[in-house]
Amino acid sequence: MGASLCQLFQILDLANEARESVNTALAPFGLTQASYQVMFQLQQRDCTNKCLAEEAGCAPSNITRLVDRLVEMGLAERHPSPDDRRKVVTTLTDAGRARWNAAAEALQPTQAALLARLHQVTDHDAP
Repeated sequence: MGASLCQLFQILDLANEARESVNTALAPFGLTQASYQVMFQLQQRDCTNKCLAEEAGCAPSNITRLVDRLVEMGLAERHPSPDDRRKVVTTLTDAGRARWNAAAEALQPTQAALLARLHQVTDHDAP
């Protein structure tokens, strides 16, 4: 039981380190982990704020603030839904796609290092 508890704390420490590392890598692009995640979803498909909030597992008001910031930065746009004019969908602009792609490339070394550390922690006590 003690070893698994120790492993849990190592994973929690790594999660905090990961958050800091990711935000540091994204800072030159004017992005945070949260805004990058929203942009990731928008890379896949246009979404309403409700859809983005469900995907992120957070409150719609948080998504509204994130999308507002992306719109202000010229990285996203809002449009009436073609299916339901009561709804508004958010799309990435060309500048948003370019910024997301550049940020994704810059994150690759951070991702590789964090995954290697995760494997060390989780494989350390493997039977």
